[in-house]
Amino acid sequence: MTEPSKTPVPAAKPVQKHHLFSLRVKFILVLTFLICVVMGVVTWLILSQLQQTLTQQVISRGEAQVRSLASNNADTVFRILTSAVTQAGASEDIDIPLNQNAKDAMEQETNASVRNIPSGLTPWQEQLIQSSNVLNVMVQKYLWPDQNEIQKSDMEYVKIIDKSGKTIADNNLQNVMEHKNYQAPPGIKSLTEEPMLTQAYPDKNRTLYDIAAPILVSAEGKQNKIGEVHIGMNQNSITRVVRYVAVSIILTTVGILLLGIIAMTVFVTVMIKPIRLLVKGVSAIAAGNFDQNINIKRADELGDLTDAFNNMAKSLREKEVIKGAFSKYVTKSVVDRILQHQDG
Repeated sequence: MTEPSKTPVPAAKPVQKHHLFSLRVKFILVLTFLICVVMGVVTWLILSQLQQTLTQQVISRGEAQVRSLASNNADTVFRILTSAVTQAGASEDIDIPLNQNAKDAMEQETNASVRNIPSGLTPWQEQLIQSSNVLNVMVQKYLWPDQNEIQKSDMEYVKIIDKSGKTIADNNLQNVMEHKNYQAPPGIKSLTEEPMLTQAYPDKNRTLYDIAAPILVSAEGKQNKIGEVHIGMNQNSITRVVRYVAVSIILTTVGILLLGIIAMTVFVTVMIKPIRLLVKGVSAIAAGNFDQNINIKRADELGDLTDAFNNMAKSLREKEVIKGAFSKYVTKSVVDRILQHQDG
């Protein structure tokens, strides 16, 4: 029996595809999205609670200042009012000690003493905190151009007025010298019978708090109102703390993202190695090379897929051997007829 001639079959060339969004990129994007969402929600919750707590502390501090000024200057205000009634022109005089009290109240927090309190941290921890603080300040100056403005005191103004509404003490002495009447901020209601009245009002792009308390003197067993103390508090200290915490969380998130990207890159590289070998093996089989075997042992789904590929390659090799032997001893016409009518 003559040996039939073999018709060479052109081998398929493996196609190397370059994906814009590979598995590595997809995993990194998903990880980045999840970390940003989680940190965003956590940041919002922390900053909201922090701002609410700090606002209460600022208002409480302002209310304590108002009570102190109203109590300590009651006699001085009463003396000024008495002089205005008994002496002509005496109401035009400026009470320097009273105005100095108003000015001192403004400068009390600005000139606070420096405290050297042990932090309880190790030297390397303190160095790490100091370095992070320097970086925090740099980021804040870049994000917020008004960073220097919020370093000022929390107190906007201190005003003491008599019962007629005339300003008799002010941190800005010019207002007293010009005998200006007190003008309440827009939207602020007047103090009536309340022992303390705290009201928030907008000022340009800020929120200020006007804290007012009456100045009372006792006469014939009754408390008579002879004036008012008004203190304006801003949110400078609140903004400073909120910005510091926000930037700290941002820097921490960036650090976590960098570590996560590195870890995810290593993880995906290890995970997709069998996939790349499988793609290479399938391409080789498509090109007609059935002598393929992937030597990777994994106790997961990729390991099952690798074993299935190896079994498939082994089966194809055996069928190729049978086909080669079959075509060697059977004429080409019979082989073609069998291949054309496989079901028969």
